[in-house]
Amino acid sequence: MMMQLTWAAKIDWDTPLPPELREKWLKFRGSLPAISAFRIPRWNGMTKSAATTLHGFCDASERAYAAVIYSRSIEPDGQVRVRLVAARTKVSPLKAITIPRLELCAAHLLVTSMVSVREALQLSKDQCTYWSDSSIALAWIRKPPNILMQYVSNRVAYVQRNSNPSDWHHISSKDNPADCASPGMTPAALHNFSLWWNGPGNMYEDNLIPSEIPLLGDSEQQVHDAELRPLRTHICTLTIPKIQVRRCNGSLTTFIPLVERFSTLQRVLHTTAYVLRFRPAGRPYWRTPVITADEIQQAFEILVREAQACCFE
Repeated sequence: MMMQLTWAAKIDWDTPLPPELREKWLKFRGSLPAISAFRIPRWNGMTKSAATTLHGFCDASERAYAAVIYSRSIEPDGQVRVRLVAARTKVSPLKAITIPRLELCAAHLLVTSMVSVREALQLSKDQCTYWSDSSIALAWIRKPPNILMQYVSNRVAYVQRNSNPSDWHHISSKDNPADCASPGMTPAALHNFSLWWNGPGNMYEDNLIPSEIPLLGDSEQQVHDAELRPLRTHICTLTIPKIQVRRCNGSLTTFIPLVERFSTLQRVLHTTAYVLRFRPAGRPYWRTPVITADEIQQAFEILVREAQACCFE
């Protein structure tokens, strides 16, 4: 975040920091010695007799977004162990992006991290659960990507391809451990922040029951619908003219095209296909009474060309 602030201020490498940024940097640098007090256990609590699952949490703010993954192991005697396995953070782009989009970027980051962790621990996709406090992002994840705008569609497609949408659940912001990573936290404050090191309290319960995804409010629904791809339909009406044909005796007669004689496309196609069997360049297929798919396609192309020749010449 500090590097991004200096970049936004267009400061060269050898230029002294402005007083405001300098004060922030000195405060951050002064807090770094507190990291030496951290004690992180190497063992993640997995044993052969324990049932292990992975739980990932994600969150985003205007400054950054984050993902954090925990392992949850349940022994046969009911003992539950929760261990911090991995965490990743990214700064938000300088270009303004809506918070719901950033929440979706956090979900994308979580899935990317989860793929690496479960492959390293040799766990299946079914042993992974995902949590987010964004109702809008969760609603997008449950929709077909093809109906969403390109930015959202690409990320939703990746999330659905590498995780099960039914494994995504809602969690309140106060119980989301990734919530502290997105705005940032000093080492001293992080050292005593139990939610980050141990995960939310409901993970220690025997039966972990996810809460239902809350319904979107009016303002949230508008943000959600703004990312839906608009559906466009082009309608064209054709009027097929009747054709005047001169007979051998010199009199005129009216020839009515096949498309004017039938009310359904299927009957027109089948009739045209039968007529094509007796065209001069071909031969009648007496032993194949069933119209094939190739004949239907050929009849359709001929009718389309005739319609275009009449109406769009």
